[in-house]
Amino acid sequence: MEQEHKPRASMILLLEHVHAMDELTDEEFGAFVRSYAHYVETGLEPAYDNDRAMRMLWKVVKAFDDMNVQKMEERDKRRREANKKNINKRWNDKKYESIPMVSQDTNGINGIPNIPTDTDGSLSVSDSVSESDKKEKCEKKNTNEVKRFKAPTIEQAKAYFAEKGYTELEAERFVDHFTANGWKVGKSPMKDWKAAARNWMRNVKDWNGGYQQTMAELPDEGDFLR
Repeated sequence: MEQEHKPRASMILLLEHVHAMDELTDEEFGAFVRSYAHYVETGLEPAYDNDRAMRMLWKVVKAFDDMNVQKMEERDKRRREANKKNINKRWNDKKYESIPMVSQDTNGINGIPNIPTDTDGSLSVSDSVSESDKKEKCEKKNTNEVKRFKAPTIEQAKAYFAEKGYTELEAERFVDHFTANGWKVGKSPMKDWKAAARNWMRNVKDWNGGYQQTMAELPDEGDFLR
């Protein structure tokens, strides 16, 4: 039974195939390429019944195309199998994590460990996870989580720069720069904007030719009235 053709979005034509068609006119070459593209989309082979040379050329190109299709199908099959294995592994890992650990009691019947139960046959409360334990674990997890970075407002930046003796204009430059690059240091997300601001202050003299005017060095209003 002939395999059903699956339309594809691409095709490959080697240079050696192109050079083999050097004797063709541009019109003949274009017709061959269009016929090849039509075959890739529909699976219908071009008819070269009366042209032995073109028929031989088509057989060479088609054999190469069939080989590429087979390679792609094998690659896709390997990927599907690998994905299936990964899904099964994650599923099994989750199942094992959800199974509660029960301490073994060698006094069980035929080596089967005893599971402590209440008088009515239900599992003992002492062996279940208490609500307080769950709450404690949840609080510990929240404490260990990395605090999310929050970009400063322009007012916060101005206040911090003023505290360090720098102008509001420098604070605006700082905010504009890191807003434009997504608040990143190099390629990594920023964690502490105040640390980045202090580093900015240390480097700003080098950027301005070795001098940076601070708030203390700004002229008073009286200086302009003399």
